Amino acid sequence: MAERPNQNTESRKYASWGPKFRMDFNNPQMNADGASIYTAYGFTDNRDIHLQMFNESGMFHAHNDRTIEIVGGTKNSGGDVDVEIVGMNGEINITCMKNGAVRIKGSNIILVADEDIDLQAGRNIHLIGKNGKTVIKNQDVSVDGLAGNLVASTIGDFTQRAFEKSFVAPDFPGLKDFVKAIPAFNSVTESLF
Repeated sequence: MAERPNQNTESRKYASWGPKFRMDFNNPQMNADGASIYTAYGFTDNRDIHLQMFNESGMFHAHNDRTIEIVGGTKNSGGDVDVEIVGMNGEINITCMKNGAVRIKGSNIILVADEDIDLQAGRNIHLIGKNGKTVIKNQDVSVDGLAGNLVASTIGDFTQRAFEKSFVAPDFPGLKDFVKAIPAFNSVTESLF
């Protein structure tokens, strides 16, 4: 980004508290979010950096090379809200880079949406309840897939659907071996039988 001409440096202040922490106020140099209102910068002996920045765009940045811990509610009662994260008009994104996992842990977890809840996975989705029951309740419940006991007992698995309008019954002896013998079906049926 090109620098602004005629930068006013008169209102800029710079303060340092020891060799590892400093603050810069009203720096007129442009960055991606405009000029900086304030920047707080600190580092450890191992050069792990902590940076906070508030810019003219209204964007606030907090960057830390190591762990960020937010703890609240030490003196709260049960049922109080200890930590609250609110997005007033936009979205809230939580992203883990480099194959990290996102874990949400509690005695109860409640997801509430005024409209939709979408669960998307590149591979597997596991719903596991150790004791109790799993309830799916809605006006319209659909299932689609090639294999599995839920698919077989509702819409029919691949073999059931392939032969549903033929004279071959799904429980015909040797049907699984017959389907496996057809080269075109091999890649589809490997996971079915």
